[in-house]
Amino acid sequence: MNGLAAQLACCAYRPVICGPTAVAVLDGRRTETFNFRTIGQLAAIGRRTGVARMLGWNFSGFIAWWLWRTIYLTKLPRLDRKVRVAIDWTLDLVFAKDFVQFLAERADAMSTEAIEHAD
Repeated sequence: MNGLAAQLACCAYRPVICGPTAVAVLDGRRTETFNFRTIGQLAAIGRRTGVARMLGWNFSGFIAWWLWRTIYLTKLPRLDRKVRVAIDWTLDLVFAKDFVQFLAERADAMSTEAIEHAD
């Protein structure tokens, strides 16, 4: 059984290939060589910009960023999480960022005596 995990790990997202291969290995039968061909590569690089290569086509900018987010969204586990993330991302597109500064330190209040003394 050495190497079983290595043979199956690369096709774990493709159960059509993974299932028959696992059964063949467990039965001691010869398996077919696994050849991996990528569908594409995506990267979000910030500020609503991304780069992508999908099916031989190159994309960059907003379209690549949107494509990355869309594919990421499809891979989230549950429908409620997908809906929450989609709503959050949609609101992020519509509304500007809130820039708020919180000051942790407060100035000491001046007493009445200090004000009278300053005069």
